[in-house]
Amino acid sequence: MKTAGLIVITMVLLPVVALAHTTVIFPQAGTNGIRNLMVVHFMPWPGENIMGIRLHARDTSTVKGLESMTVIHDGREQDISNLAVPHRYTVRNGTGECYKIPLSRKMISRAGDYIFVVRHMAHWKKKLGFYVCKISKFYINRGGLVTDWPNRVLKGSPEIIPLSSPAGVYEGTIFRAYAVDDRGQSTPHARIHVEFLNYKTGEKGIDAANRILSQRDMGDVILFSDTDGAFSFVPPVAGIWTFTLVDGDHDMKIDGKKVQYDSSVSIAVKPMP
Repeated sequence: MKTAGLIVITMVLLPVVALAHTTVIFPQAGTNGIRNLMVVHFMPWPGENIMGIRLHARDTSTVKGLESMTVIHDGREQDISNLAVPHRYTVRNGTGECYKIPLSRKMISRAGDYIFVVRHMAHWKKKLGFYVCKISKFYINRGGLVTDWPNRVLKGSPEIIPLSSPAGVYEGTIFRAYAVDDRGQSTPHARIHVEFLNYKTGEKGIDAANRILSQRDMGDVILFSDTDGAFSFVPPVAGIWTFTLVDGDHDMKIDGKKVQYDSSVSIAVKPMP
């Protein structure tokens, strides 16, 4: 874990072109807190272009295959794919397959951190001439006990590792993290894509009529880590913010072909009390 120090941030506040799909894991609130986690594959800032996802499926023009869904607590990883419920979700211009993960008391029974991880199968991008593999994380904490969030948990994969509690970020406060490659080495000048889910979410879809931020360069930007792989960001509003380490692997290949390995973490930023 990195020690605190001066963090130099380079931000490119220009419109992001060639937007990629991102798998966003976000909470669905109930009367007594978070009821479910939604797992949706789309473009968060414009709130469009949903692509269906399905566990253990081959890629098609409308569906991308997922390799696994797990939860990590106290250093142990558990398969929860049998608990994930197939669902359909609407994002402005389309409806696609997604998943809903019910959060039962049995699943989150003890104090500490719970890290939900969704892994994609690598899929071939014909136009780009390489494979793309994605992995996404979301953190929930119970009882304030720190057990897992400061640790590297995606062994053999690139990862964004928090330096401040991802379950305790408020609007206008700083979120700090650092990037590592698939070998666990800090990645200097790593490219981080920051995306805000710019619409209110419901069980069946997003409310496309009500945008939260009007300026794109506030919620869809690129920043780069410093020479130690660290970066920081101050979310201006509450909501779901996703940070993606773009092409964070160490020259990984499949059948001699390049793999672009994108590793994301989504955080639910709270409104200031």
